[in-house]
Amino acid sequence: MTVVSIVLSRTHDQGGGVPPISARQPAESAPPVARGTGGRSRRRFALLLSMMAATAGGPACTRAPDPAAGAAPEPVVVTLVPVESRELPDRVRITGTLFPEIETTISAEVAGQVVAVHHDLGDLVSPGAPLAEIDPESYRLVRDERERAFQQALARLGLSAMPSPDFDLDALPGIERARLEAANARARYERGRALAERTPPMISEQEFFDLRTAWEVAESEVRVQRLASTALLAEAATLEAQIRIAARQLRETRHTAPPREGVAGGAAAFAVAARFVTEGDFVTVGTPLFRLIVSDPLRLRARLPEHLAGRVLTGSAVALRVEAGRELHAGVVARISPSVDEATRTFLVEVRVENPDRVLKPGSFATADIDIGTRHAVVVPDRAVRTFAGIHKILVVRDGAAAERRVQIGERGPDWIEIRDGAAPGEAIMLAAPASVVTGTPVRVADTEAGDGR
Repeated sequence: MTVVSIVLSRTHDQGGGVPPISARQPAESAPPVARGTGGRSRRRFALLLSMMAATAGGPACTRAPDPAAGAAPEPVVVTLVPVESRELPDRVRITGTLFPEIETTISAEVAGQVVAVHHDLGDLVSPGAPLAEIDPESYRLVRDERERAFQQALARLGLSAMPSPDFDLDALPGIERARLEAANARARYERGRALAERTPPMISEQEFFDLRTAWEVAESEVRVQRLASTALLAEAATLEAQIRIAARQLRETRHTAPPREGVAGGAAAFAVAARFVTEGDFVTVGTPLFRLIVSDPLRLRARLPEHLAGRVLTGSAVALRVEAGRELHAGVVARISPSVDEATRTFLVEVRVENPDRVLKPGSFATADIDIGTRHAVVVPDRAVRTFAGIHKILVVRDGAAAERRVQIGERGPDWIEIRDGAAPGEAIMLAAPASVVTGTPVRVADTEAGDGR
């Protein structure tokens, strides 16, 4: 209703004027009129009320009737597709940490001052490549001293090189000399005995005893020479072993990457994960120098509940993803623990992941799906699912009107979504319904075959 305020201007007549009156004021709030003018004032007030009534109920406030106000809305044309049943790979999701195939710490094998460092963090190192060097001078002197002592021991034996294990000791010069002297003493004794046995004796008894004693002494000297030669040979063997030890320590002043089976010497098999020393540091035996890793392949270690022990098998395919990127990496179950942890009721699995480009980093957190077979799944086109604020819905037709239904979704494909709860195979649902279609919206099914429109 339009409220119109009408103000009457003051008019002057014979009996005086009438003050202005607002149309919003009730009649009783009008100011009193002067005496002698009561008749005219009442007529003017009645005229004012008539004008207000005419204004309130006049044509300006009258609305023409809407001919479509009672008509039903036009139904929205929608397309229906059937809910399908499909065989999907059955997977179990695991989380774990990536570990290098090989991780080794190169430690100092001898004590000394570091004089050279050849690699640093992140370098790729081939097997046998030099890493660091310790001052070799003192170890070289020890080796030389052992070699001179060894040559001296051989010279005392009358040899130029260490003999073979089946060597005849009697061939040594010292023993051979003693044997010859013993043979000569025996011959002299035999001749003296012949002279002493003549009648009369040709030599005195004392001379005979001297010849016999000289022979016995010579025989004893042979035994002494054998013992001495045996001791000298043992000493020479000890010095030879000391030479090998000194030579090995001299070689160990140069620390290299370890060999790796099946990898050529020029291939970059290791990566430097940490360097612990620098030039000038003094290290003792066992001091860590470098930490090397092999990052191709990597191993993902994770634990699975015991009820999956019979379903996860060695050789099962694995799809792996890390937090650093969305790219999927292929792997395979390489090892399965033969026992279940009694405390957690889980068992350990190890997944082998090829990493030729070294995109994956050891120590990273990873999520992986292990294929354990196939399963029946309910799927719908991805355009048939509405999602808002984490809530997923599909639309069905019920009594000529749309009806929304909440569903729980599972896996997603290129153009489909798995429905784990809220839809049954063969049921018809709307495909790509307009946003204006909600529960209660009248709809009409398009004249197309159900299932067309993916």
